[in-house]
Amino acid sequence: MLTGTQAAIHRLWSFFGVYYHRVPQGKPADVDWLTGRPESFDVQHTDAVFIIDPAGQERILDEGMPSVSGQLSPALRRVLNDQGRQNLVHPQFAWDGPASWSTTSIT
Repeated sequence: MLTGTQAAIHRLWSFFGVYYHRVPQGKPADVDWLTGRPESFDVQHTDAVFIIDPAGQERILDEGMPSVSGQLSPALRRVLNDQGRQNLVHPQFAWDGPASWSTTSIT
């Protein structure tokens, strides 16, 4: 949900060493969870969690996918493609978060 100019977003992600690249959407196209319309492209990116202190300094970097024991709210599960469902069950380089993350609802 990050917004800004392409140059500003590039500077931010470059600062943290985050990889991202716009790629064509699959067929059939995934559906945007917010608008309900088919997506026209996708973005491959680094999977990581960054903890930034009040001074703006990176304190923790944990690369990988969240491990939520395969549990996800129905609203979030509906937007996963085949690879997303596979990652949900078998996350690579997994990190654990609060149990409440797996039940977050989209309103």
